[in-house]
Amino acid sequence: IQFWLKAFYLLDDESVLTDFTKSIFNPNPSSSDPYLEKTGTSWLLHYKLCSTKYASIYNLVFREYFHDRAIDTFSKSQLANFLKRKASEADVTVNDKTLHNDINVFLKSYLLPAKGTKSFEDDFSALFIELGLIKEIPRSLNSTEELYRIQREIREDIPEEIFLFAVLNE
Repeated sequence: IQFWLKAFYLLDDESVLTDFTKSIFNPNPSSSDPYLEKTGTSWLLHYKLCSTKYASIYNLVFREYFHDRAIDTFSKSQLANFLKRKASEADVTVNDKTLHNDINVFLKSYLLPAKGTKSFEDDFSALFIELGLIKEIPRSLNSTEELYRIQREIREDIPEEIFLFAVLNE
């Protein structure tokens, strides 16, 4: 849990609650969201997860992987190859099983679970489904693995304050 709290910048490096955390979970002001009910809060947490680089896969996928690519689809193996290359460039050793698990956690953050496989835990792991940032592409008869698409379109549901916060913090 502490890992994810730091990844979202809800805890700092000394494991102290950040001002960012206090502003979201403050039960008094009207701009806070103590129960994580507002779509804007999900956008804000997505932004923080990508910008802290603590859970590096989120930053690498949304800020680097599609930066120079014309196509916005990917498979798990393509993503794994990209992440292995980035790790190699950073002189970091990556365990294949850990990488596979990380990719699955990443995808579960944005996608509905497959029919018939939904569990109680799935209700909590798919924090960013409502953002619609990743979609699974139906598998064709000749494809060997699932394909996913990053949804790159204008988003009307991002509150202006959240957009401005992200722009000013870059």
